[in-house]
Amino acid sequence: MRRSEAVVVPFGFSYRQYVENGMVREEDVADIRSWCDEFSLPVLSEEQAVLFLFSCDNDTEFTKRTIETAFEIKNSSPLIFDNRRMSGEDIQGVLSICNVCMVPQKTSDGSTILILQAKLKEGDEVKWHIRGLLKLTCMLLEAAMFANPKCEFIIVFDVQHVTMKHITRIKPKVMKIFIQYLQEGLSGKLKAIHIVNMMSILNKLLKVLKPFIKKEVWNMTHFHSRGKNLSSFYKYVPTEYLPEDFGGCHPPLSVLNDVTVHTLTSMEGYFESEEIFRHSMDDREEQ
Repeated sequence: MRRSEAVVVPFGFSYRQYVENGMVREEDVADIRSWCDEFSLPVLSEEQAVLFLFSCDNDTEFTKRTIETAFEIKNSSPLIFDNRRMSGEDIQGVLSICNVCMVPQKTSDGSTILILQAKLKEGDEVKWHIRGLLKLTCMLLEAAMFANPKCEFIIVFDVQHVTMKHITRIKPKVMKIFIQYLQEGLSGKLKAIHIVNMMSILNKLLKVLKPFIKKEVWNMTHFHSRGKNLSSFYKYVPTEYLPEDFGGCHPPLSVLNDVTVHTLTSMEGYFESEEIFRHSMDDREEQ
């Protein structure tokens, strides 16, 4: 893939509207871009700078640390963050055993709900790898931010049909990379994680992962046991924001999955540009 510092990563919003509304300062955007050049990072566009500033509550020093971490994690983990194509074997393997969706309606406080649901499909458990699942999850996160830089996320994992065959393909070392990215490198805000239809077979995995999870993230992670109604889940996410699979008002996950896959496919130009832009850092370091 050709690399170029001049590549423009497209977004579905203009930073100017947020400057004019007083939600971000022009001088902070300029400071972030100037700092990138000074520290041999690819110079972010104004839109990219706004994304990171919003995720860090407009704290410029915190924003700079987050940007550094994002570049470091993404460029050192190509199996998760590069070659992000929906037609790829890794993504297709995940889609064979998992529904994914962005719920079209935002919550009352403007949060976007992302759902990943394991399918009951015998024999396909061995067709996927954890890196593909994490790649697709990160693509979902970026798709949600594409036109909404103030985005906050509620991530829902429905693990009802997870089996031991699925779990044996989960590598803690790879999960650690994803957890660090969520906590320290994401250009958006994580509001909550919900694990619904929780099963005891996942407890050992959680025990391994918990040391990597910061207290504030662990405190926003909620578990809803299998075999019970989802009343505990509805206390956090009312049914009006959920697909009908969860007793909600929106179309079933199978339908929303198709819509989401179409959205991600239409964004392949964005994912390719973002990768080229990111790796222009490698060219700068070689000079």
